[in-house]
Amino acid sequence: MHAVCLRLLQEFAIDAGLSPHVDIVPGSEARLLRQALEWGLEPAFRERVQDLADGLQIRWDAKRSRTDWLTPVQDVMTLARSNRIDPSALHAMAERSVEGLLALLGRPQKDGPAMDRALVAELEKAVAALAKIDDGQKNTATARQTVVEKLRSAKKGPLTWSDWARLTKLTPGTTAKAAVEPLMAVAARVGEHPRLHAELREYTLAVFEAAKQGLVSYDAWKKRRRVVDFVDMIDRALTLLEQDDVVDELRERIRLLVVDEFQDTSPVQLALFVRLHALAQRSTWVGDRKQCIFEFAGADPTLMEALTKWVADEGGRSEQLPSNYRSRPELVDACSRLFAAAFARHG
Repeated sequence: MHAVCLRLLQEFAIDAGLSPHVDIVPGSEARLLRQALEWGLEPAFRERVQDLADGLQIRWDAKRSRTDWLTPVQDVMTLARSNRIDPSALHAMAERSVEGLLALLGRPQKDGPAMDRALVAELEKAVAALAKIDDGQKNTATARQTVVEKLRSAKKGPLTWSDWARLTKLTPGTTAKAAVEPLMAVAARVGEHPRLHAELREYTLAVFEAAKQGLVSYDAWKKRRRVVDFVDMIDRALTLLEQDDVVDELRERIRLLVVDEFQDTSPVQLALFVRLHALAQRSTWVGDRKQCIFEFAGADPTLMEALTKWVADEGGRSEQLPSNYRSRPELVDACSRLFAAAFARHG
């Protein structure tokens, strides 16, 4: 797949806006993408995103006592590139993402400090009430310790959002439940806290902005070195097939398109295959939905259902291979019995 795309780019380098000596990115694409992300961000911006991630405990690693916001940013970058999304479109996508996320939390309260004070008040009441209960239950002792610790922290400053969440899950003994129920009810309103809404909004927008800056930085890095990576190969080859002069030449050369392992095809790759089919007017597609192993790279096995319908609509035909020559009958039979229900929807 990538070899064919690279060949097209090398043959039509000028049409693709590339150097005739275009080459492939050396080393790990994921590593270079992350480096470009880190290089492309201003220190003050990085520091602010780090503060937000720490407050929200994004991808919290308890062993190392640190958060990881770079991975979510890199995920956005990868998805944007794999789906041909221009960096300039990411801000609008971030806004939609924020609105969808905050809608799940409900309408925020107007007075955040009042919510903080209410939580502290209930913590104080719970500490006093639990101090009078000695039921000999370990879970009551654990709840008492948690409440005391959180009260001590709350008096130093606002509790973390994970602290609020933890206070909703107190499980003291039966005789002590009434002592913590008001506290748990107040803590359960964490989703209404205006500061949480504000931090989630700012963090989400910052993730998409960081992804935008990282993509611009990575693209500039590749242009300076006259290289392309595997995503570029497909994207730029697809762009080439939008040019009339390139299409006219390839139409004279391509007589048959053969696609193997189709179940590992992504939507962008499918778009490329469809355009090549339009040039050749003859194609053969081979795949097995149950063998898809590249979903992490954007492959979608459900595309085979769309392809099957498309082939039928175009007057083509679909065939199933009735025999397996790779495995012993006993193994095939065992797998068929074991996975029949799980794979039923894939045919």
